[in-house]
Amino acid sequence: GGGGGARTYRTEPPPRHGEDREGNVRKAVASNFYSTVVQEDRRDHLVYFAFPSREVRFHSSLWPKFAGLADRLAAEGLQRDLELVKVDAEWNDVPPPYGDGIEGPTLVYYPAGAKSTPVYMTNPDPQGRIPLYDLLYFILTASRSQGLAAFAARIIQEGGDELYHVVETEL
Repeated sequence: GGGGGARTYRTEPPPRHGEDREGNVRKAVASNFYSTVVQEDRRDHLVYFAFPSREVRFHSSLWPKFAGLADRLAAEGLQRDLELVKVDAEWNDVPPPYGDGIEGPTLVYYPAGAKSTPVYMTNPDPQGRIPLYDLLYFILTASRSQGLAAFAARIIQEGGDELYHVVETEL
């Protein structure tokens, strides 16, 4: 003991190089969250705190949209401006002020130059039925980057069914 009530945070071991991505989404754990997200201060990060086995329906509905958005950012060469990150919050406690009070699936935006004041997505659908429009609007409002705002606005303006389509999961 003698820790003076110091809180311990659960973390998985950091993924090895080459195992730190799922497609175009970066995987982070509590112990490397600071170096992966906070210290990378030149770009924005949109982090999905996932509960893949506890909230299966939410995860299986949101994940294709989140991964698809990461693919689109990569295709347009925008990963240097915005990186999408997944943290398995069932096994990783990200310490405050970066991951305070996360008890269920949560989307959090960490703008470049303002990592200590993250923006939480309010009122996401409890079943994870979050359309691409909501993700783009979140980027549009949370980012301070004109390039990312223009990207989000352009895709919203292009419209199309995919913008509002939600993934219904049968479980």
